[in-house]
Amino acid sequence: KIEGNLRGEAETMDNNKRALVLTGDLLPGFDAQAVWVAVARYFKIDEARLTTDVLARVPMTVKESSDLADLTVRQSKLTELGAVSEVHSLDGGSHFVLIDSVPRGPLPRAYIENRLRNGGWPASIKIAPVGSTDWRTFNPGEEITAPPPPLPSGPSATVDPEDTVAAKIARVADSIASKKESLRPLPAGP
Repeated sequence: KIEGNLRGEAETMDNNKRALVLTGDLLPGFDAQAVWVAVARYFKIDEARLTTDVLARVPMTVKESSDLADLTVRQSKLTELGAVSEVHSLDGGSHFVLIDSVPRGPLPRAYIENRLRNGGWPASIKIAPVGSTDWRTFNPGEEITAPPPPLPSGPSATVDPEDTVAAKIARVADSIASKKESLRPLPAGP
């Protein structure tokens, strides 16, 4: 009982930020249409938005939190609905990946490393940190962070860092992830 109490206290005091990643995969024996409809309901978004804003970009982070218990509950609910999700540490930051020339994510570095290690993605996969458009081949030993916005060289040379593709995708993902209420199911997809 004491060990259980200590474990609970450690989890409560855990301030490490983690991400719940929706992989876009289904558990065996589940029907895609039924799963994504249920996931859209769980996320409390309509099926069309789930298709365009989430499924078109999976895998992607759908929730970031320091509350591991909350992420575990959400992961269990997605599993119950038939959708595969994973929880990963955000220690290495969040990045977008290019899969079939389509930006996917944002994703924790740990998720990307896991996919590469398991052969799910090629070693030549390109990544860009959230807030950057600097796509480069992923290097497990290299820490990649978003560069500061360039200094304008003239009145017409101003660059709005909020207008990068990665920043726009991150805003959509943050909009979905910020919904504290129950997640809704995703619509059918490939």
